[in-house]
Amino acid sequence: MTAPHYFTNYFDGNVEYVPFYIKTTGTNCFIKGHFEKTDRLLSQEIDIFWGISGTGVISTANSKIVLGKDQVTFCYPREEPCRNALSDKWIFRWIRIAGPLALAIVSSYGFPRHTHTYSEYPEELFKKLDEFCAAKDLFSIRRSGAVLLDILAHADGNSGQYSHFGHLALRADEYIKEHYADPELTVNQLAEHFQTSRATLTKAFVEKGLPSPGRRILDCRLLRARELLYGTDLNVTQMSKLCGFADVHTFTRFIKRALGASPIRCRREYTSRQK
Repeated sequence: MTAPHYFTNYFDGNVEYVPFYIKTTGTNCFIKGHFEKTDRLLSQEIDIFWGISGTGVISTANSKIVLGKDQVTFCYPREEPCRNALSDKWIFRWIRIAGPLALAIVSSYGFPRHTHTYSEYPEELFKKLDEFCAAKDLFSIRRSGAVLLDILAHADGNSGQYSHFGHLALRADEYIKEHYADPELTVNQLAEHFQTSRATLTKAFVEKGLPSPGRRILDCRLLRARELLYGTDLNVTQMSKLCGFADVHTFTRFIKRALGASPIRCRREYTSRQK
């Protein structure tokens, strides 16, 4: 196990002025097989665990949940959460909330004990949370509470208008738009990144009314290729790299199949029409 990134966030003299507060927060990394048990949570404490990468088990007397990437689990007062890494490296974030209204606030969101998140791990929000927790003054304690509510909004994976498949498809589609120029981007790599199967990823796209993941990658690359062919004077080698093709010949064949001619001929014919 690597050393945890850890903050406490309160002085006893300050917490009486807030309805809830962040008692501890941090990031931890367990290696496969590492096991830890938390002391029984007090009556006004709740633990939130957000999976960053890898997988592990968080269990209590009444539940046993596998926590993976961008999944959130809640542990409630009087429970003793145990954590056990399943993958070679399991990285997760935890937040312990305390205070007279801690349970009421978290419960009001209607979260199930375990949920897939609405968005990817909001790293910037957690950095802001760390800054406020490190300060420990009353103003920072109150501001950290506001950041927590924003984090809970990002964790909402069960809004009525969104399904788990819907979230997965939207996030994967955004990932494709940002990474289509990477020659290593494939459907298998995409599924691995989101820690799901190829079949599940494809089903998510179909349910969202999107083309298949493989087709979506090619569509993004073709759109970029058109922009470069007709809007720049870059050579074929330069265009192929920007469109996610490590091999020029593969890029040329791709353009021939999609547009009916080689890249050079497509550009020549376009230029001729413009004249």
